[in-house]
Amino acid sequence: MENPRRIYNPVQKDYVTFLKTSAETNGAYTLADVELSPKGGVGVHYHKTYSEKFDCLEGELKVQAGKTIHILAPGQTVTAHPLVNHRFFNSSDKVCKFRVELRPASPGFEKSLQIGYGLARDGETNSKGFPNDRLALA
Repeated sequence: MENPRRIYNPVQKDYVTFLKTSAETNGAYTLADVELSPKGGVGVHYHKTYSEKFDCLEGELKVQAGKTIHILAPGQTVTAHPLVNHRFFNSSDKVCKFRVELRPASPGFEKSLQIGYGLARDGETNSKGFPNDRLALA
């Protein structure tokens, strides 16, 4: 039986496992584990209403916050605060595992990941994982 809390994106080749959702924390935080594929990651972006804390669990995670690239080993963390451009990536040839915490929680983020990963599984995204229908995540 498939775990509904664990989602897979076949385009990005990564997994996200929701540990605590907005509903479970009364909006205090969202907590998820990510298994990031070799050479995987996301482009530069920012969030208006919540911070995103990255906690490396296994391997090496690189997080760019502003103009600084932080190289995290297991046990190290960095936080991207609201309105700060950031990205995360794995430049190694091994899977990287990290925990991400959004404060306050973001049910919209949770839903957009579930929808985006579902579209990727259904073949409804381009080679970079963006939905073929631009309004799909709206």
